[in-house]
Amino acid sequence: MLRMKLIGQSISFLLVGFTLPIVFPEPAASFDHSVQVAVLIDANAHNDMGIVLQGKGDLDGAIAEYKRALEIDSSFVEAYHNLGIALYAKGDYEGAIVAHRNAIKLRPESGEDHGDLANALMAKGRLLEAISSYREATRLNPNLPNAHYNFAIALKHTGDLDGAITEYLRTIELDPENADAHNNVGIILQGRGNLPEAITHYRSAIRVNPKHVTAQYNLGLALQISGNLDDAAAAYRSVLGLRPDHAKAHNNLGYILQSKGDLDGAIAQYQAVLNLQSDNAVARYNLGVALQANGDLDRAIQEFRYVLGRQPDHVKARYNLGVALHAKGDRDGALTEFRRVTGLAGDYADAHYAMAEIFRQRGEKMEAVESYRKYLSLEQENPSTHARRELVKLRLKELGG
Repeated sequence: MLRMKLIGQSISFLLVGFTLPIVFPEPAASFDHSVQVAVLIDANAHNDMGIVLQGKGDLDGAIAEYKRALEIDSSFVEAYHNLGIALYAKGDYEGAIVAHRNAIKLRPESGEDHGDLANALMAKGRLLEAISSYREATRLNPNLPNAHYNFAIALKHTGDLDGAITEYLRTIELDPENADAHNNVGIILQGRGNLPEAITHYRSAIRVNPKHVTAQYNLGLALQISGNLDDAAAAYRSVLGLRPDHAKAHNNLGYILQSKGDLDGAIAQYQAVLNLQSDNAVARYNLGVALQANGDLDRAIQEFRYVLGRQPDHVKARYNLGVALHAKGDRDGALTEFRRVTGLAGDYADAHYAMAEIFRQRGEKMEAVESYRKYLSLEQENPSTHARRELVKLRLKELGG
């Protein structure tokens, strides 16, 4: 039986930043000197200007303003916080770490500051430190959905899937409209084989955001693995309605159409992949199989040879090339390919059977007997192999083997 390879799922884990606080000057409490009031107002003015510039996308200008505020008032915690956010946005993660740590020194009980520090640590690849900071952030303020979400990502990176699921579910509890959290917990559940719950979370993600391409694709893959091909095809079509250039969705939709007997539809989908990615070996192999099933042997042979030119050890492509050559009447070419298959995978029972048939047709009895016996030793008895095994036993009797 010829089988085609499914493309694996896409996975999307994204850090979510905290909302940039806009800090306006507050009324002064009681000051001993008018100079003190002026100084604080000036620091606030620089901070506020930094927020305005950052809102316009001028990170350098914003950073300069936050630093001016801190030169005036080194205890201005919001300026440290905003500076850290701006430096992170600019990609200066080390600078962001320093700024957020300074903010934490001034207000150690702020979950938001610990969460932003964790984001910067995560960006620098300091995973264990980031996890420690996320844990502290969620301890100090259990109601920060973004902190729980990013904590889940960090835990996932360490392999703590139970912890990641817990944090994603807490994110969803706090923010039911977080489509990414639904999608990501679905991915973990699918990886564990829990397809029903994974499908539920993918559907929740799509309910929240019908344009969530990754969740639509992952839903299609989970439904396909579950055997629900009609709904899987509908999900892939939804993906392609949003992203016509989604090669994996084209490929997997082609696989479904082929399994349902729509060879022309399958061929069109595989060709769509190749229009996007001409060197996609998976799509070329699948196209070859569909063309072969559709009777277009010349094009099938062309596709299999293309794949083998780039992946000489592609056993299925080499076997199917042999089948196509044999169907074209090229027994010598077919035998060469089947021998190469058994050289790559000695336990490939179908190749031994195909070789035996060619030897029998050529009158090479000893070789045929040897290959038939090898086939029987490899192919276990079951309802799908019973008929062929009985035929092989009959052939052996005819050949005196």
